Amino acid sequence: MRSSTKQTLATFTLGKILYNEGRLDDAQLFLKTAIEQAKLFGSRLHEEEASILLDQVTAKILLNLANNKNQALKIMIGLVILALMGLTGISLLVYYQLKKVRIREALVQEKYQHLDSINKRLFEDAQIKEKYIGYFFKIISGYILKLEKIKRNTERKLKVQDYDELLKLAGEINIKKERDDLFYTFDNIFVKLFPNFVKSFNALLNTEDQIWPKDHEILNTNLRVFALMRLGINDSQTIADILETSISTIYTYKNRIKSKSLVDGNDFYRVIMDIKFGGM
Repeated sequence: MRSSTKQTLATFTLGKILYNEGRLDDAQLFLKTAIEQAKLFGSRLHEEEASILLDQVTAKILLNLANNKNQALKIMIGLVILALMGLTGISLLVYYQLKKVRIREALVQEKYQHLDSINKRLFEDAQIKEKYIGYFFKIISGYILKLEKIKRNTERKLKVQDYDELLKLAGEINIKKERDDLFYTFDNIFVKLFPNFVKSFNALLNTEDQIWPKDHEILNTNLRVFALMRLGINDSQTIADILETSISTIYTYKNRIKSKSLVDGNDFYRVIMDIKFGGM
């Protein structure tokens, strides 16, 4: 009986020491052994003491397991957060890189459109100059032939001193008709190159301020001023010389129409230049 009691007590005591040292798995093993020994030898007191301590050990083991799981969960959550932060950083980096690429693409597209606009304008100017040069070369050739004929007739009549015929010859030169013919040729070529010019020009004005050619006209002086500007002739003195009027009259025409325009004054001339070239 003494031996059995000592054996049960020794196993219980060892389990308790191991519990206090934190060696819970070993303590659990010895306490279970102590309970079995107490049951074998009928020692109810030692069985109850060992069972109580075993419950405490088991509870602490379960608590440690729960803490370990919580710690593992925290680590996992931390890793997930770090992964999300990494993904967020990468996403932001990709976003800003894409934004830079889009900005560069927009700049390239803008430059391309600008160059395309310049190329179209150059092509348009080349066509306009080509057609006007062709027409006016033909007109100038006609004037040269007329001058040559007048020169021969004048020389012939001077040789015979036929002054009456010279005066008659001079009287046949109708400067007004020649000027009207020149304007008619200019107007006719211009409306072929810019068939919508008159309509587009008047769209910039209120109905009561619009300028329409009369039935016998293709263009009038007001329209010719802006037609010359559309051709790239912006110098008022040059326009005045072409239309054989004063520079003050040209300024008056420009300012009066500009002041009545439906668009902002600073944009008026730009809109005039944007009237589409229609070809021939």
